[in-house]
Amino acid sequence: MWGKLWNALMALVLAAFATLPASALEGGRGRFIQTGQQSLPPIGWVDFCQRTERVTDRACEVQGASVPYIADSPENYRLVSSVQHHFHTRYAPVEDVGEHWDYLREGPNGGGDCEDFVLSKRRELLRQGKPSSVLLIAVVEAWNPKKRILEKHAILVERTSNGDLVLDNMRPDVHWWWESKHRFLYIQSQVHPMVWLEVVEPTPLETATVAPAPVPAKRPDKGWQQKVFQPNN
Repeated sequence: MWGKLWNALMALVLAAFATLPASALEGGRGRFIQTGQQSLPPIGWVDFCQRTERVTDRACEVQGASVPYIADSPENYRLVSSVQHHFHTRYAPVEDVGEHWDYLREGPNGGGDCEDFVLSKRRELLRQGKPSSVLLIAVVEAWNPKKRILEKHAILVERTSNGDLVLDNMRPDVHWWWESKHRFLYIQSQVHPMVWLEVVEPTPLETATVAPAPVPAKRPDKGWQQKVFQPNN
């Protein structure tokens, strides 16, 4: 008897949960980042795109088909997680050195700041065939526990059919944007990488000031190899 009552109760709970709107499921944020007016692109991004090496790199151009999202599949998640793991374990984060955006430095002392992580992850995913319309750089406000202040921080967003995924060098995992403690400020448009838009947050985020401390990157063990993708550099 108790088993039947328990099953009936659980069925009611699950039915009620399933009818909740997306905003209730995700703590006030929808599944996709909402944008508003056009914004000026970060000066570091503009400088990065003006350098001569970007002509052959095509990082600042539309690449691939202009699709609204990519399928949220186990294969996609494995690839994105593999890229995140590779850069999180192979390179060491350093303090932000201003508005100089570039790819991560290679070698024994390889590493870089948040923008360098974002650019390198985005480049690798583009090489893996992802279109630029679903790989969006976003600028957020993140809590710096050492300085105890909010600072601007760059992250990479992948737009999937089930929502926006975040690759952040402050966390080792790939996670949904509504799970982030950051306050989102602006993001690239899906139309063109040089067009940036303001992010419209549903409510002021009080949690932004108590974001967890960044997880330090660890050097890989000797002999570690990437199993899902092979970096080209």
